[in-house]
Amino acid sequence: MLKTLTAAFTLCMLAGAAMADVLWIQPAQYHPDNKAILGVHIRSGVGFPGHLVPRDASALDQFYSVGPDGRAELSGTPGRDPAGLARPVDVGVHVIVCTFKPITTTMASGAFDQFLKDEGLAVTNPSQAHGEVNISLRDTRFAKAIICCEKTNAAEVWKKPTGLALELVPDADPYTLSPGAEMPFLLLADGRPVENAQVRAASQKRPQDWTKARTDTQGRVRFKLEDSGVWLLCAVQMKPQPESAGQGGEWATDSTSLTFELPGPDTKTIKGQPIKLYQAPPASSLPLNPAPPAPAIPLPK
Repeated sequence: MLKTLTAAFTLCMLAGAAMADVLWIQPAQYHPDNKAILGVHIRSGVGFPGHLVPRDASALDQFYSVGPDGRAELSGTPGRDPAGLARPVDVGVHVIVCTFKPITTTMASGAFDQFLKDEGLAVTNPSQAHGEVNISLRDTRFAKAIICCEKTNAAEVWKKPTGLALELVPDADPYTLSPGAEMPFLLLADGRPVENAQVRAASQKRPQDWTKARTDTQGRVRFKLEDSGVWLLCAVQMKPQPESAGQGGEWATDSTSLTFELPGPDTKTIKGQPIKLYQAPPASSLPLNPAPPAPAIPLPK
């Protein structure tokens, strides 16, 4: 997986793509039954649908879930998808967390400029001053997904930071909201709010329609979630990498993502599974002429 992630990021940058690859968690279900085994997929791409990334211990740093019952590690088969298997025990909201080991890649100066612009990063390209052709970048990825087993509860796991170097924390339980609601999020770097940082959001129903917003002085950003279904949010932070660090790369970036599912108005959960409620067709769509009655069957004498 480490080679897969490095190649994907490098190709995206060399091609001058509008945005760098996002790495996110997408469970097989966002409303699983408690105590059922849940496949947890890792996906990578510029947005939905992305491509599946198999499990690779050389790339994974941590892979676990946090719920009302505490923390549990996610197991999996090397080289296979899904990358992790979860078994939420308690009813309520759980947070799945995945962190990846840093990767170092090189990109052309022009692609680096485009990356800074599209991710809303206010830093200076060193090549502009020194005439360098390539930029070395050390990138670390973090991903979270919020799932709901049957129903929410008072534990409020969703709003508790997990201690990542960069993470998005919702200020409201997404499983209590409806489409059209405005939802606030908090962007934290090492537990501290990040001011004036760009955050992007897109729904699985309209994967190309990225909405961009910046955090306020308290590190909060708000999005109006128009669509029901799965949502993906992401953010990037960058800082110079001092040569004395000895870790490689002229710049260090932290990239984070968050996914969850917003219930729809015509969706109900039964035993953890979202189902569409039946709606009778409008009267105008019914046939005007009823079907003729069935012929009478003569009774035997």
